[in-house]
Amino acid sequence: MSPQLNQARGVGPATVPADHRLPTTVRPTRYEPHLEVGLAADTFEGRVTIDVVIEDRCSRIELHADGLEAQAIELATDEATIEPELREQPDDRWILDLPRTLEPGEATLSITYEGEIGDDMTGLYRSEAGEERCLVTQCEPSDARSVFPCFDEPTFKAEIAWRIRADEDQQVLANGSLAETREHEDGTATRVFDATPPIASYLAAMAVGDFEASDPVDHHGVPFRVWALTDAEELGQRARDQAARLTSWFEAYFEQPYPYATYDQLAVPSFSFGAMENVGLVVFRKPLLLLDREMSTWDEEKALDRVVAHELAHMWFGNLVTMAWWDDLWLNEAFAEWIAHEALDQLEPGHEIWHAFRQRTDQALATDALDSTHAIYHPVQTPAEAMEMFDAITYGKGSAVMRMLEAYLGPETFRQGLASYIETFAEDNARGSQLWDHLAQASDEPVTEIMRAWVTQPGHPCVAMRLVDEGVVELTQRHHRARRTTTLQAATWPVPVVLRWADRAGVHETSVLLEGESTEIELDPAGEIAWLVGNADQGGFYRVDHGPELGQRLRANVRELSPAERWGLIRDSFSLVKAGRRSMDDHLRLVDETATGQAHFAFVDDLVGHVRELERMLETHGDAEALAGFRSWVMAAFGSALEELGTHAKPGEKPARRHRRGTVLMALAGIGGDEATLDPVLEQAETERSDPEEIDPEQAQVAVRVAARHGDHGTFETFRETYLARRDTGDPPQQVEGYLHSLPLFREDESLEALLGMVADGEIPQQSIGPLLETMLTQPHAQGAALDHVEAHAQDLLETTGPAWIARIVEAIGHVGGDRRQQARAFLEGEIGEIAPESTERALERLDQSEELAEAGVAEELAAWAREHA
Repeated sequence: MSPQLNQARGVGPATVPADHRLPTTVRPTRYEPHLEVGLAADTFEGRVTIDVVIEDRCSRIELHADGLEAQAIELATDEATIEPELREQPDDRWILDLPRTLEPGEATLSITYEGEIGDDMTGLYRSEAGEERCLVTQCEPSDARSVFPCFDEPTFKAEIAWRIRADEDQQVLANGSLAETREHEDGTATRVFDATPPIASYLAAMAVGDFEASDPVDHHGVPFRVWALTDAEELGQRARDQAARLTSWFEAYFEQPYPYATYDQLAVPSFSFGAMENVGLVVFRKPLLLLDREMSTWDEEKALDRVVAHELAHMWFGNLVTMAWWDDLWLNEAFAEWIAHEALDQLEPGHEIWHAFRQRTDQALATDALDSTHAIYHPVQTPAEAMEMFDAITYGKGSAVMRMLEAYLGPETFRQGLASYIETFAEDNARGSQLWDHLAQASDEPVTEIMRAWVTQPGHPCVAMRLVDEGVVELTQRHHRARRTTTLQAATWPVPVVLRWADRAGVHETSVLLEGESTEIELDPAGEIAWLVGNADQGGFYRVDHGPELGQRLRANVRELSPAERWGLIRDSFSLVKAGRRSMDDHLRLVDETATGQAHFAFVDDLVGHVRELERMLETHGDAEALAGFRSWVMAAFGSALEELGTHAKPGEKPARRHRRGTVLMALAGIGGDEATLDPVLEQAETERSDPEEIDPEQAQVAVRVAARHGDHGTFETFRETYLARRDTGDPPQQVEGYLHSLPLFREDESLEALLGMVADGEIPQQSIGPLLETMLTQPHAQGAALDHVEAHAQDLLETTGPAWIARIVEAIGHVGGDRRQQARAFLEGEIGEIAPESTERALERLDQSEELAEAGVAEELAAWAREHA
C-alpha cells in the first residue's frame, strides 16, 4: 500500500479553481518588501507596501499569500486610510473586503506579516550542504507569495524595491542595485535596494549569507559579478567573463541594451533547478557556475557556458518581455535554450555546441512519440500544473522547433522579427501568437499556420523516403508512434524537410515544405544519386525512414555523412524498431557497420550512449551468455579507436580528442570489462583519489565511474569517504560531484542500501537526491532498491526535493523492468498519480511499451545477435 501523501507547500494537485485568476480591477505598480531574517531562524518578519492602481470601482482586493500570517493591513488613498477585513482562501488567495467602494485611482496597501523559512527549495528557504549555509529565494512559478503578499501572476508586472534587515556581517543580495546600508545597534543592518523596472513577481529574488564576490567586470556601467560562499574569485571568472561576452552578443542580436542595473550570478549549496533567471540576480547550482578549468572536463565547461547563456537570454526573452500566462512557459524556455546554443556556436565554435542540443532533441523525440505526450502549447490552469511543464517537450522539442523555424525563415529574417517583437513588448506581457505575427511580418511566410501545427499538435512525423525514379524522391509523412498499438488519431504537419545528397558533381542540399501527406521532389542529379539523407545535419524535428534502397546507399557511404547524420540513422532506426516497423536484427547490422572507424567525438559519444542502452536491455533480459557476447562485441568495435588514441592524454591535445579517449575508455573498460584496459583505468582512479592534479580530467571522470561500476562495497566506502572529505574541505564542485554521482553505479546490494541510507541521513544534498534516484531508477541493478525507497519515503521526498524533481522521479519509474514492473505500476496507480499526473501517465505508458517489446521478442532478438559474438 502506498503511503498517504500530504500536500507540501507549492506542491501537488492544483487547488486553484480552474476558472479563477485574480481580477484585473486592481493592479500593482510597485512593491517594497521589508524583510527581517536570520540564518538560524525558522521564521521571518515582513512588511510590504504595494502601490496599486484601481482600474474600476471595487469593494474588495484580491492577491496571493501562502503560509504568511497577517498582523496588520491598511489601505491608504488620497481621501483616507482604511482597514480591510481579511478573508483567507484555501487556494492561496487573500480577499481584502473594503469598508466602502473605491473609485478608480491610486492607493497604497501596507501589510505586516510573519512568514516561514522553508527547507524544500521553494520560496524563502535555507540552502545548505555540509558546512555551507545561506538563505535564498526560489519564486518560480508561484512562491513569491510565500515571501511577501503579492499579485503572483505573470501579467501583474511591477517595480520591486527590497529592504532587507540581517546581521551586518552577512552579505545581502537582491534584484536591483544596493543603494544604502543602515546599521542598527543590535548588530544588524538594513540594506536598501533601488527599484527594478516593472517585472513579474516570479522573478523576485534575494539572498543572505557569508558570500564573497569576484572582481566585477564593467559592461557599459553594469557590474558583472559572481558570488559564492567560497572561491568566487578563483572559480567564478569563467562564468563572469562569459556573461559579459554574451551580453554584447545578445544586445546586438535583440537590438536592445541589457535592461537592468546589475548582473549578479550566485552559487548556492542546494537549489532545485540548474539555475533561475531572476532579474539581475541569477541563482545557480554550484557546479554550473564555479569551475576550475584545469581540473574540469570539456563537457563541464560547455555545460557552464550553456546555462550561463540560457539564463542571460531570459533577461530579454522572459523578463523584459514576459509571458502573459503559464501556458506560454514553453516559449520562455524553448527560446532561451535555442538561442543559448546559437550564441555559443558563434562565440565558442570549438565547443561544437549543437551536439549537446541534438542529444536533448533526441530525448524529446522519444518522449513525444508516446501517446501520453503533450503539445508544446499545453493549457495550464494553475501554477502547480506549470511545474510539470519543465520537461523534455518544453525544452527539447520547443527549442528544436524554434531552430527548425529559424532555418526555414533564414537567420537574419528570424532575427529581425524577434527584434521587432522585443521592441514592441518591452516591459510588457505577450503571447506566443504575437511572436508569430512579428515573424510573419518580417518573412512574408505563413508562420502562424506552421507554428500552430507544431505547437498545438502533440507528436511529430516520420518522413519516409523512396526513389520513384533516379532523381525523383517521394516523401510521405505519417504520425510517428513509439508504441506498437495506439488508439490516437493520426496527424500531419507542415514539415520543413532538408535533404542532403550527393552525385558525381558533388554534395547538394534541397529544401521543401512537406505540407500534405505526400509529395515528390525532382533533384536533377548528375548521374546516379550516391546517397541521400532525409534530415540534413539532424536539423529537423522528425524521424526518417530511408527505406531499403536509400538505406543501402547510405550504409555504403556512411563516412560521407556528418556525425549528426550518422547518429540520426541509428536513432531513427532504433525508434522504428520500437514502433514495430524495423527488425532488431536490421538495426544491429546498421550499428555494427557504423561502429568502427569513427573519428568524431560527437558520434562516438552518442554511439557509446546507445551501447549502454542495449546493455541495459540485456541486463533486464537476464541472459548471461548474451551479455558476455555483447561485451566481446564492444571490445572489438572500440579496440581500434583506443589503439589510435592511446591510453593517456598528450600535451597540447585538443579537447575533442581528449573527450573521445575518455568515451572509448568507458566503452572498453566500463561496458566491455576488458581487463587489459580495465586494470590501468582502475589505477588511474587510485591516482585521481590521491592526487587529482596528476591525471587528465577527462580520464579522471571515466576512471572514477569505471571503478564504481566494477567496485565492491569496500570501494564504495572509500568513495563515500572521499566525497564527504572533498565536500567538507571545499574542493572544486566538479571533483566533489564526480564521486557523488558515481555512487549509484556500484552494484552490490550492500552498497545500494548504504547509498539510500546516506539519502535518509542527510549526507546527500537536497539538490542531488532527485538526480541520484533518477539515475538508480533507470539502471537495472539499482531499480529495485530505488523503487522500494521511493515507495517508503514518498512523503519525505515530496517535501524535500521540490515539485519539479518529484515529477522527474515519477517519470523515471517508467524505466523499471523485469519482475519489478508490476510493483512500479501499482505504485504509479496510487496516490502519487495525483501529485504528478502528466509524469505518471508517461511512466505508465513506458511500462506498457516495455511489456510490448518483451512480448514481441525484441530483447531475445538482441540476445541472439549478442550470443553470436560470445
